[in-house]
Amino acid sequence: MAIIKTIGVVKFSYGYDDIFDVVSLITNEIALTMVDGEGMPQIDEYGLSEDERYNVVQMMKDGADEVFRRLLKVTNGISDSVVLSDSTVECSIKDKEAYNSNVLSAIDRLIEKAIINYIIKDWFLDKKVIDHAKIYSDKYIRNIQEIVKKSIQLRKPTIA
Repeated sequence: MAIIKTIGVVKFSYGYDDIFDVVSLITNEIALTMVDGEGMPQIDEYGLSEDERYNVVQMMKDGADEVFRRLLKVTNGISDSVVLSDSTVECSIKDKEAYNSNVLSAIDRLIEKAIINYIIKDWFLDKKVIDHAKIYSDKYIRNIQEIVKKSIQLRKPTIA
């Protein structure tokens, strides 16, 4: 996760590898608690491994697109919509120099959490583990609500 400020632009950027590592860790921790009839953890079935990286990157692109669309609806002055590269997903807004850096950092963390929760939600939906999918769907929705609340700062005009 990163906020990159250049002249006139604030860019939110998230690396596929970083997000994959977090999602993999979380799903594997959850899979340790899911046991079969013999009491064995279901890591192979429900924990993400390197084999699923492609699927996770696709989910990340979908999740980032959805999260950024929500952010773009409540901000002014979009400089670049969603940009997907080989290693990152990014969204840029115009820097009005009125943004509080603490608010930008909070929004950055919330965007990262929202993308992670979106991926985990979809992972468990694909695995038909509806109770976990619901938990992460609820977390995702709360993240989006917080992004919208905090992004009021991004709607402010420049104070002269």
